[in-house]
Amino acid sequence: MNKGEKRKEFIKKLKEVNSLMNWCKIKINPDEAEEINNSEIKKDYVYWKEDDDSIFEELCKDKKFEQLPTIEKILKIHYLMCRYFVFDDFCYFLGQYNKEKNICTIDSRYGRNPNSVWRENRKKHNRRICYELSRYMAVRLKQFVKEEADIFLVSDEYETHYATAYVCDDFMIIIDTDDYWKGADLNRVKLGLEIKGITIVSDEKNIVKEKLDEINKTRKSKKEFEKEIEDDPTEKSRIEWIDILLEKIKIVGNDGIFKYMHTILEMKGYEPKKIWEKEDTIYKESLYMRWNMKFMVINSSGIKILSDREFNDYIHEGKYLHNKEIYTIAERLEYDGR
Repeated sequence: MNKGEKRKEFIKKLKEVNSLMNWCKIKINPDEAEEINNSEIKKDYVYWKEDDDSIFEELCKDKKFEQLPTIEKILKIHYLMCRYFVFDDFCYFLGQYNKEKNICTIDSRYGRNPNSVWRENRKKHNRRICYELSRYMAVRLKQFVKEEADIFLVSDEYETHYATAYVCDDFMIIIDTDDYWKGADLNRVKLGLEIKGITIVSDEKNIVKEKLDEINKTRKSKKEFEKEIEDDPTEKSRIEWIDILLEKIKIVGNDGIFKYMHTILEMKGYEPKKIWEKEDTIYKESLYMRWNMKFMVINSSGIKILSDREFNDYIHEGKYLHNKEIYTIAERLEYDGR
């Protein structure tokens, strides 16, 4: 079966995959010379290249890596990427909501079709979004996994999300560092949770499933993680407990903090909501809730306790912005990736 036939088979099998992402399109590297005769396969907007090798130094030095089975190599690369990168929540702030389609899309300038200035600025930090991460994953898989395989990107119908596909004789999988519906492996890996970002499209020999099951036995489920937080013996008061929780998950960045703290605080009976805190020229995803007749605001900068007047003054001044109001501000903002 040639590359084109395998890709057709992959697209066909995608329809059988139980995923909330509704994968249905393929993006390939623009440097591919093969002629495309399929409306569901398109060339990506930018060439796949990444100069930063620093997070893979240990792989370059690991003499045993070459002897590992293919799936172990893939999962090792996935793990290292998830451990290093965090989600760039400001790109999400800049998204536009389409009521008719009920989707939020990020402008193509912010990752899907970025210019050279954006790409240069991204080298200065570790914040990324799915478009960038999926290309980076594809490049690194080609670099470190020498086995014969077809590596390309997959997206939903409206290109709101990208992930990386790996297709070989033994299996077909989708590798997603930032699956919103599963808590994102960008966050899960850092917190020691089970890996959930690998979608199996085809795995007749159970190679992928068995390896994932083996790895996940050594990691915590989300329920176990939440129970650890709930049973933490260091809890002395409610505010100390929240501070301890924040310190435990701060490593995942603002988007991860919101996702995990929101769930745990709801379990505790609070009513957390999303708000955006302005810092210089960007807005940071934050969480706020009522706290002893005051307001508590939480993000990677820490915990702030504000009186009603302080909180409302900050909103009036534009320091805080409610989630439902972000699109009116986002239309006027430009972001160069810094």
